[in-house]
Amino acid sequence: MKCVEKFDFCMDTVIYQKIYGKNSEVAIDEATRKIQYLECLLSFFQEESDIYQINSKAGKDWVKVNQDTIEILKMAVKISELSAGVFDVTTGVLNDYWRHLKKNQRKPDKNQIDDLMRLINYRDILINPEEKLVKLSRFNQKIDLGGIGKGYAGEKVIDVYKDYSIQSGFINLGGNVVTIGKPHWNRNWIIGIRDPFSEDGGIFGNLKVEDQAVVTSGGYERYYEINGFKYHHILDPRNGFPARLEWQSVTVVAESSSLADALSTAIFIMSQKELVGFLENFPSLGVILVAHPGEIVVSKNLKEIFQKINQKMSIIYIN
Repeated sequence: MKCVEKFDFCMDTVIYQKIYGKNSEVAIDEATRKIQYLECLLSFFQEESDIYQINSKAGKDWVKVNQDTIEILKMAVKISELSAGVFDVTTGVLNDYWRHLKKNQRKPDKNQIDDLMRLINYRDILINPEEKLVKLSRFNQKIDLGGIGKGYAGEKVIDVYKDYSIQSGFINLGGNVVTIGKPHWNRNWIIGIRDPFSEDGGIFGNLKVEDQAVVTSGGYERYYEINGFKYHHILDPRNGFPARLEWQSVTVVAESSSLADALSTAIFIMSQKELVGFLENFPSLGVILVAHPGEIVVSKNLKEIFQKINQKMSIIYIN
């Protein structure tokens, strides 16, 4: 069976594809074009994107958008509702503020953050799916799809693979892994899970998956540091600051890569108490949590497909 591999850089990350099938060359190139198209559509920074236009006309005008923009925004709003606002894509102004702080190596100002917090509310995303129109209710509000965009792109790439009769392969969008079928030499794809406490990027375990997405969120790669204090990039939309580090990393396994992407972010922000009730809404969702060195928390529905590699770490199973 013909195998084709390809590396690209898109959506501000390295993308790796590996697929099997007689149409694999044309499929992998079409998948790359789809990702590039989605980046142009959903980018926070590109002036011609739907998202940039929505943000620039916030509080003023409706914006005609593409169907993919409608789909991802509807999905984002739904996940925001299910997470009681722990996931919220209207944090664009906050993300801008923290990018500025990082660039200039400055400490945050709580008063400035409190002012920006008034603009954060997913309920202010108005969507008219019939006319393909979107509007933000208030002036200066901004949508940023960084917490769900790669997951959505992964789903659309799998659709491209299916259009070309690809039955085996995967795509890795900067750590967002989405699989189709299984490798012809094995029963499952094996996905390594990085140890957030490893300085050399080592893994503590792996997952055996088929037709599933595996997404990990953590604050150990993207951060800036002032006087020994680290400010990581995952913000809590409820207070405007980087999420408290109750978890060092969160891995989510789901059939939907959009869902896995968004929920890995939401769960990273949640406390242990919040998480217990939240997971009841998603009985099929698999999670792997790392809070402390030497301890892994794994949902019981992953027991058969998770394998521990670091034998020094203990496992706690949760429902």
